[in-house]
Amino acid sequence: MSTLIKSNENLHDDFIALSDEDEILCRITELEKNLVDDLARKPKHQKLKNQEFWRKEIEKLYGMLEGS
Repeated sequence: MSTLIKSNENLHDDFIALSDEDEILCRITELEKNLVDDLARKPKHQKLKNQEFWRKEIEKLYGMLEGS
């Protein structure tokens, strides 16, 4: 069974199907890198909405791992 997770990287309409732990872990790694990279920017150049989205998605993905 696949789970659809909304991606905020390119278009808000993109969906990534995550069906196993490896895919979930890769997505978490990708999101955490995005977050760290954005936080490294000067505050006025940071994307706060993206940071919030990434944090929520990371939390959901960790929840999926705990539930599997």
